[in-house]
Amino acid sequence: MKARVNHLYKVFAVLCLFVALPTSGLSFAAAATEIPGCTDPLAQNYNSEATVNDGSCTYASQTITFTERKELAPVLEGTSGMIVWQNLFWSHNDGNDLNIYGFTFDDPLDIQALELTGLTNNDWEELTQDEHYLYMGDIGNNYGSRTNLKIYKIEKQALLRGEMVVEEIAYSYDDQTDFSPGGSLITDYDAEAFIVTDEFIYVFTKQWTSRQTSVYRMPNEAGTHVAENIATFDVEGLITGSVYLPEERLIALIGYNFPEVTTPPFIWLLYDFQGDDFFGGNKRKLNFNLFSFALHQLEAITTIDGLTYYATNEFASTTTPFPVTVPQRIHQIDLSPFLSGYLESLPAPQAFYYRGSGSLSDVSNWASNPNGSGRIPESFALNGVSWHIVSPDSLILNEPLPVSGTDARVVLGDGLFPVHLHAEAEINGSVYMNENTSIHIEGGQPPDFEHVADGTTVTISGVPDLELSESSFWTLAILESAFKALDNPKTVSIRGDLSLIHTEAALQHTDGWRFVIEGSADQTLNLQPVWSADELVIAKVAGKVQLTEGSHIRITGLLSLESGELTLLDDTSITVASGASVWDEGELQPQLNFERLITSPQSSGGNQGHWINLASPVPVAIAGTGGLLEPLWTQGFPGANENIPGSDSSVLFFTAESEDTAYTPPAENAISPGVGALVYVLENNPPDDTNAPVDFSQPLRVSGQVPWFENGMVPYAFENLHTAFDGQTNGWNLLGNPFAAWLDWGKTEGWQAADMDIFAWVWEPAAQQYRLMEMGGGVPIPDVTTAPYIAPFQAFWVRASDENPALSILPEAITREKNAETFFRPETGETEPFVRFIFEADRYESAAAVRFGDRFESGTEPSAYDAPALWPLSHNFAYLALISESHPKPYMLMSQPVGLTERIEVGMYPYAVINAEPFTGLSEMRWVIDDQLPGEWGLTLIHHETGIHINLREESSYLFHTSEGMSRSQEPFTAASGPAQLFTQPVFSLIIEPEPATSAEPLAEMPATIKLFPNYPNPFNPQTVIRFALPETADVRLTVYDSLGRRVALLADGTKSAGVHAVIFNSGNLSSGLYFYEMRTQEASIVRKMTLLK
Repeated sequence: MKARVNHLYKVFAVLCLFVALPTSGLSFAAAATEIPGCTDPLAQNYNSEATVNDGSCTYASQTITFTERKELAPVLEGTSGMIVWQNLFWSHNDGNDLNIYGFTFDDPLDIQALELTGLTNNDWEELTQDEHYLYMGDIGNNYGSRTNLKIYKIEKQALLRGEMVVEEIAYSYDDQTDFSPGGSLITDYDAEAFIVTDEFIYVFTKQWTSRQTSVYRMPNEAGTHVAENIATFDVEGLITGSVYLPEERLIALIGYNFPEVTTPPFIWLLYDFQGDDFFGGNKRKLNFNLFSFALHQLEAITTIDGLTYYATNEFASTTTPFPVTVPQRIHQIDLSPFLSGYLESLPAPQAFYYRGSGSLSDVSNWASNPNGSGRIPESFALNGVSWHIVSPDSLILNEPLPVSGTDARVVLGDGLFPVHLHAEAEINGSVYMNENTSIHIEGGQPPDFEHVADGTTVTISGVPDLELSESSFWTLAILESAFKALDNPKTVSIRGDLSLIHTEAALQHTDGWRFVIEGSADQTLNLQPVWSADELVIAKVAGKVQLTEGSHIRITGLLSLESGELTLLDDTSITVASGASVWDEGELQPQLNFERLITSPQSSGGNQGHWINLASPVPVAIAGTGGLLEPLWTQGFPGANENIPGSDSSVLFFTAESEDTAYTPPAENAISPGVGALVYVLENNPPDDTNAPVDFSQPLRVSGQVPWFENGMVPYAFENLHTAFDGQTNGWNLLGNPFAAWLDWGKTEGWQAADMDIFAWVWEPAAQQYRLMEMGGGVPIPDVTTAPYIAPFQAFWVRASDENPALSILPEAITREKNAETFFRPETGETEPFVRFIFEADRYESAAAVRFGDRFESGTEPSAYDAPALWPLSHNFAYLALISESHPKPYMLMSQPVGLTERIEVGMYPYAVINAEPFTGLSEMRWVIDDQLPGEWGLTLIHHETGIHINLREESSYLFHTSEGMSRSQEPFTAASGPAQLFTQPVFSLIIEPEPATSAEPLAEMPATIKLFPNYPNPFNPQTVIRFALPETADVRLTVYDSLGRRVALLADGTKSAGVHAVIFNSGNLSSGLYFYEMRTQEASIVRKMTLLK
């Protein structure tokens, strides 16, 4: 118990002048060199050259007083300790009372009580705190006889919930041997002050006899300890309270002298010390004004900002020889004249802590110490600062938290106690989440998550355009939100559970997002109703991944199954969407659904039907329920919608089993991985019911176990390949991608091939053309070769080059590259030089090219680098074939050495079919010359029907008419023809001259005179070709006039080289009638007429 004022004091009115030394311009030296001395500019013996504070500073006597004080509620007559917590001052009495009382300085009479049930108050003398605990010191020991000294460690969050979670720290003093000193107020083992750190508790004793204080240290953990005496200092009084600012290395001790009435109460400031050498730094005593504090038994001290302090005194009274009463009070004391310079000299704090109450967006609610004391930040725009929120267990951010400094972050929790932040407003800066924390982001974009510890939860709700940072989360819940589609992919990792729930949207898209499930414990995925994932990776160290009931995943890019266990329960599914890919390195091989969109016949101009090439990644029925072609009309094989003997089959395999043809219908209703099929797709099901169109926006679907390599590494070998000497197939093989993954044909290390061509042909129904892929080739030539990727469900042609063909797929051929929107993806980059031709007829196009490279050789025989042109699988198509003496069969790609030394001639045969009939009419030939082709090479195109010679470097296209004479001898249109038949007479010839033509070696026959040829066709609609010839370079003006002599078009006006030229006249909006065209040069003027019929 405290000593009470119970007898008459003779009151001396002692007036002590209060003198505040100026602090402007003063600074505290930082340790740079080892020059010990006094470093405090306020000291009498300040050494400006000293760089290390040796604790030798001495100070002139200073008197202080209050700036304001107020009376406390009567219930706090015995006030003994005090802290600031939850925006309130909290104090307690020193005997029997189990409550602590909260109040404000503005109205200290308005109190709220918080009972510390279950504790015992023998003599509660001090109350202090850290970020998680209150510490109540039952350490009063006026008689020096107590053997039950203890400090209660009380969990703050539990206390706020109305619960008591308490640890007891019992102790004794290591040097106390006498527990019967023989009276009251004579012991040196009384105590009323202590401070705490994460590791230790330090008790400052109240030594009645010696008027000193000793510091005793004990572990900050539950149990019974022997407190070690680590230092003693002569304070010339009785220490009754303390407050500690660890970041500032500052302790304030308060005390008084009893019963000496002429000695005032005091404060000792201990600062600029190292570690727990509290008396090794500056030690300054400040005496209170005796007149203002006469008879005041000051008991407690605390501070908020380290500059303004608050102290309380107990109630005291006497009646003799005359009544004197000192009420219980709280005093506000300004110590900035003594401490502001020191605090300003300290390095800026690297961390600030939320005090636990008030607005998070108000800087005044943040302090430099976890216990809520210390310096207050100037603003949130501080660089390199961590903003810690460690209490209370649940709080709401309803105004933006404007953390804007460089490398600033918000730290949630410290891993010891739960902290939940409900952010209804934006958080700037990154967020660092420790264990046992959770955050709910509502309605706004989430912050960047710098670190997310195990055992945390991030919930995001109501964000319409959500963009997460690339982070690794523990438990992540996305509610009623929509992910932003990304151009540059981001990776989000999940080590705990994942929930994606949206009650209104039928499908949650995460385009551009890569989710990695990588935890070591069991994880659940709760995905309602369907999650459309761009990329999902399961790479677990241990444990399994389980989808909760009703969860469905739709993979639109890549499903990578690397390690762990995947469990699919009833009413759960994973669907691999059309064009997506599966990687199964971990051999999880779950049962999945696989989809493939196919092209509508209408989109390819096929009207009622067209052919596609198709395969299946799993063994499956071809037709019927659950079959590969379930939504389509099928016929001509067992299990089809219609299986009439002798009817044409809508599905064909390419085999050598029939003597009549290599195209045979299925013998049974089944298709296996690795087998390619030709499938005729009809617009309606059944075909004659126009009210039953097939919905081509819906994919074909199959289900089965994820296909992968045996034991994860054994190559997949295609069986029963046709040889080059097989007369029925001529070495051609129609294979299928056996995996639910993209194959990279261009990756030579991913394939084992023997006696096989280096090309693969893939049919593109929308373009009605085959696309060519080259193994080990360079960047594709647009419209001729394509990026060498074979999609899931894709069938492809290969050709054997000898009698022992073999082809196997190695794991290296599987690419994790996600698909694009189309299966035929262009690539950019350097190519080998080429000349590319595009033939267009009735909106259908076909392309072929001659390329040049160091790896090619010239010769009379086709090389391995020349690719035949396959006959299109369509009723409507354009076809362009290259033929030459050394290439008697049609080719779509020819290869020549880049060091070409001799003139070569390549024939070209353009051909078109529209509605299964040869096309005759206006067509166009266009060409593209690669920039890498030597500029001195001469390139000339000769149209044999008209004799026109076109310099490819001067023109970019040529219009001409196909005719019956140009058409291939028409055979009955078959479902699928093999490589094209031989063309004997080219329509065009491409002349390539590696050196410019000379007069002795003319490139082609030059005209002898100026000529203006009849236009072709004539009559015409809407356009016609006008040709003219020049024996030498000349200025030419070519003009069109109507029948009244008015000029309606100027087709040429400039210098033209010697040779035959062609221009196109488009009638546009001109009306039918007779027109004239005139060619005028310096030498001649020639006029012809033509007729426009509309």
